Amino acid sequence: MALLRLVLIILVIYLGFRFVLKPLLRILLQYMVKKVVDNSLEDFKRQNRESQPRRPEGTVSIDYVPDGKSKNKPHKDKDEGEYVDYEEVK
Repeated sequence: MALLRLVLIILVIYLGFRFVLKPLLRILLQYMVKKVVDNSLEDFKRQNRESQPRRPEGTVSIDYVPDGKSKNKPHKDKDEGEYVDYEEVK
């Protein structure tokens, strides 16, 4: 009798998980994922609005101005080392 009672309890718990908790957890998970996606989308839109200042069309802004070095001079750092001619040895 005790064995039959144990089997019935296990069966009720199994069916409860399978038919009741599984759909509820699926609905809860969908709700949570939708909420996270909506929040991240809203954060992304807010960052884009704040980061891009409004400028009239056709204006040019330069973010980087190189220092006064000439472009025609060959650039050589002290750390580059010296050129060694390669000879193939057979």
